[in-house]
Amino acid sequence: MQGEGVAHVAIPSGGRRPRLPAKSLWRFFTALVLTERDRKRAVSRLGDAAERASRWLWLRREKRSWQPSTNT
Repeated sequence: MQGEGVAHVAIPSGGRRPRLPAKSLWRFFTALVLTERDRKRAVSRLGDAAERASRWLWLRREKRSWQPSTNT
């Protein structure tokens, strides 16, 4: 596939800072050759989506189906 214009880029994930993905995302979007405006928009939207997902999980934390099973 090398001759077909496909490139492979390894992007480090940040390892020690799993809660701060913006820098890794910025590098990833730079490797995709996005403009600065598009990178900012994409990082912002992904951050918003992560917040919504976190809120959704938090609101459902008490539901019975999410509790550990006591049947062993």
